[in-house]
Amino acid sequence: MAIATWWQGDVRPQLPELSGFTAERRTDLQFIADLNKIEPKEVAGRIDGGHRPYIASLNGAPAAYGWVATRGVSLGELDLNFALPAADRYLWDFATLPSFRGKGVYPALLDAIRRHEGPDAERLWIIYAPENLPSGVGIGRAGFQTVADLSYTSEGAVALRPIGTFLRARAAAQLLGVSIVGEPLTTCWRCAAGEGCGCRSSGNETCSCHIAAGWPAAVSS
Repeated sequence: MAIATWWQGDVRPQLPELSGFTAERRTDLQFIADLNKIEPKEVAGRIDGGHRPYIASLNGAPAAYGWVATRGVSLGELDLNFALPAADRYLWDFATLPSFRGKGVYPALLDAIRRHEGPDAERLWIIYAPENLPSGVGIGRAGFQTVADLSYTSEGAVALRPIGTFLRARAAAQLLGVSIVGEPLTTCWRCAAGEGCGCRSSGNETCSCHIAAGWPAAVSS
């Protein structure tokens, strides 16, 4: 997995104008629940926990959604729980509806969130699976810098391995409460977590179950 960030003062890319695009925070629980395919009770719990839902639309039709954590985050599959400083935001559970993919909605939504969160948010963080190429491309187009890999060490500990600027990788490690290592990390969190590997059981030499499963979403804390 990879962790990317955007800090106040970073250059904002000039994204192509997306005709008919809007993005806003919504409060109507049933609408958000239907779009996210979760129960209204879960939507209410997320909002009560400091998570903000953002909805992107094209010409009035819902096109994508995402959540912004403002207080704390729980990454259940990695057993990571961390509090967010007042000026940090964690972006999670994003999806673009199939008929709107490939139109630039995702980076536009990330950029809109950055503007909406305003001067109160000095650092934005997001975790994604590098194998999910559209997600990685969209995050990069929105101006986020990938700063580290996040996975398990050979001993089974969750750790972070810097990719870019060490200063930002160190900030990520401090935020998540994990160690920084220089060794390569396992590419498959499912195998390292002991969940079994469908790839290996089927006789494949290369594990790809993390690609099929995707990156686990954060949950409300």
